[in-house]
Amino acid sequence: MAATLFLSVAWTFIGWTWTAALELIPSFAGLGRRYIDQAAILFLSGVLLFLLAVAVHYLLLMLEESRTVEKEALRLQILAREAELRALRAQIDPHFLFNSLNSISALTVPDPVAARRMCLLLADFMRSALNVSAKDEIAFAEELKLAESFLDIEKVRFGKRLEVDFKVEPDCRDCRVPPLLIQPLVENAVTHGIAPLIEGGAISLNAVRRGGFLEITLENPYDSEFARAGGTGMGIRNVRERLTTLFENSARVDIQKDQGRFRVGLRFPCVRNGHNGAGND
Repeated sequence: MAATLFLSVAWTFIGWTWTAALELIPSFAGLGRRYIDQAAILFLSGVLLFLLAVAVHYLLLMLEESRTVEKEALRLQILAREAELRALRAQIDPHFLFNSLNSISALTVPDPVAARRMCLLLADFMRSALNVSAKDEIAFAEELKLAESFLDIEKVRFGKRLEVDFKVEPDCRDCRVPPLLIQPLVENAVTHGIAPLIEGGAISLNAVRRGGFLEITLENPYDSEFARAGGTGMGIRNVRERLTTLFENSARVDIQKDQGRFRVGLRFPCVRNGHNGAGND
């Protein structure tokens, strides 16, 4: 406040100095008296202008600080989301590897040739999985290839008991998806659906694109008694958490059980090279 008063006095004094100088000119005679009559108004105007300038200055500082805080909050949110995704992805590899090694162990004595073939397929699959796991997203076509590679491994163990039927519309294949999204669901279908059934069954996958969203349905037979005893594993929970972390309320995971059929439905935005697929319809 002292600065305000000081500057207003200086403002008024400078005005008086100019007025006194102008009064030396005959045509400006009497200007000093008129200035003195208006001095109080000029003084108050100086106070108000200074306060307004201070208010605008602090408002700009607050806006800049607010933007800085928002940027930092967004950066921390992104870092937290990336850390969560890395943690969720880290759960997949050991879980899948444990199940695969268990399958190879089961084949070692009754069918060593099949066990050896399964080891080679597993090595190829793990090489591909490691390549994509370091990425934030891959094409859906690449994710399908990984799922098919996994099923090739399981076909060695199950033979004719395991059938596969993939139906994917062409315009779905270039949608970007998180890596290893489908593989846990396929693994879950094999472990909790096909394996307990003596006659085995077929795993079907359908993928379509509707209104800018990729819709994936994975279906398999299951034994209700085994499901109650053994649960559904971590695959579905992991997929749901990853999609929620990435797309929040725009993603959906639905589960249906009906007459010995287990169905998982995924729906999330189809993003193509950084652009939402909605604009391509």
